[in-house]
Amino acid sequence: MTGTSAGAAAGRMADSVFQYRTRLGLSQRELAERANVSRHTIVNIERG
Repeated sequence: MTGTSAGAAAGRMADSVFQYRTRLGLSQRELAERANVSRHTIVNIERG
């Protein structure tokens, strides 16, 4: 992927992670703990 395609894919991933997290009623910290990553990683993913 290049240029706009990469940006669009990142945006879709960000939306998907946010929707998944909120549907489960999880905070960013709770999702990070379940995924074994830092909260900062979740924040970065959700920002796209």
